[in-house]
Amino acid sequence: MAQLNSILVIKLSALGDFILSIASFQAIRETHPSAKITLLTTAPYRRLAEASGCFDEVWLDDRPRWSRPDLWFRLRKKLQSAGFDRVYDLQRSDRSGLYFKLFGASKPEWVGIAPGASHRYAPPRDKVVHIVERETAQLALAGVHRHDVPDLSFIRANLERLQLPERYALLVPGGSAHRPEKRW
Repeated sequence: MAQLNSILVIKLSALGDFILSIASFQAIRETHPSAKITLLTTAPYRRLAEASGCFDEVWLDDRPRWSRPDLWFRLRKKLQSAGFDRVYDLQRSDRSGLYFKLFGASKPEWVGIAPGASHRYAPPRDKVVHIVERETAQLALAGVHRHDVPDLSFIRANLERLQLPERYALLVPGGSAHRPEKRW
């Protein structure tokens, strides 16, 4: 595998998906230990990303609206001037596919679903694939081995103020309003 000096990882949203992607973040860092790795994400995930130790930098995506071409131009300039050798698009969305186009003619290697990607992942059309399976297959295209279980030891918080008993369980019901199949 060629030495990559600068890598961008894109993971924008969905808390559950972000947590499930931590094993992918760790696998990318393990595969590219000396590379400068930048994460492009949204504000709610900044502190978690920084605490993970997987990234040298965390950029926030302000998700510019079409009515703000100045913000699109600024994002395009930032992406192009960063000199990324490879992008791992773990968001796999229309928005992140648009970011592929923002790189213009001198695109980095791209691991994702964007048409024209150097390492294009094509999800099966006949079934829904869990995010863990999708990311495992996607990263394998670029020679990254994703571990089944992430190391979450970096997630720490002082819970004393909650006065929890010694043994407890935490249930987090809910889900996205537009994804009723994810609700309990």
